[in-house]
Amino acid sequence: MGALFGLTDVLRFQGTPYMSLAFSEGYRNPVGGHISECFQLWYLLRLAMPKLAEAVDSNRVYDLLVNHDNGELGNGDVTAYSQAQGVDSGKMGEKLVMEKLVKGLPNVFRDQILKDHQNFELPSDDDLEAQIARLVDSVSGNLVVLLRGDDLAPYSEIAAKILGLRFISKAARLIQTLEARDYFEAGDEVRALAEHHLQEYNIRGVDINPETLAKK
Repeated sequence: MGALFGLTDVLRFQGTPYMSLAFSEGYRNPVGGHISECFQLWYLLRLAMPKLAEAVDSNRVYDLLVNHDNGELGNGDVTAYSQAQGVDSGKMGEKLVMEKLVKGLPNVFRDQILKDHQNFELPSDDDLEAQIARLVDSVSGNLVVLLRGDDLAPYSEIAAKILGLRFISKAARLIQTLEARDYFEAGDEVRALAEHHLQEYNIRGVDINPETLAKK
């Protein structure tokens, strides 16, 4: 597991054109830092979204986040920008890296780490915590782009595609799961969060409807 210290060397957003200015100014977003950001973000979201926090096991959300990108130690981060252009996500390779990382650990630790990683990557329809962890992961990426990215207007089409694939779909699924369990107020909190993010992208020049997830 000592290889995990290498997570500070694996950088996110490499080759993403609307991050070029930030990179030229020395900005870096290592995977290890991203995981830490996800922890801080979930802590803040719990405070801002109390009904959502009440609906889930918060500790399990942290458990799912802590290892979710460790598999990128193998082949690096396949960016959302690359995936939106059809590049394979490399998830199968990440699974093999995870199995290698935990080799030698006591079975109970190894099995739980691999289970958490699998549940994060392929959450079931009734796994609220995994769906939340995936949304937190996406929100973290959104914030990097909104706070550090270049002018998004020239990349409006692909940015909208990324939001659809990586954010809107996750938020919509989580809202559906929450409402199926009668957590309507929690669903409204997620909807408000998603609409705010889409509004911010709209302001930054991305042609996307902020009311995509509005109640019908």
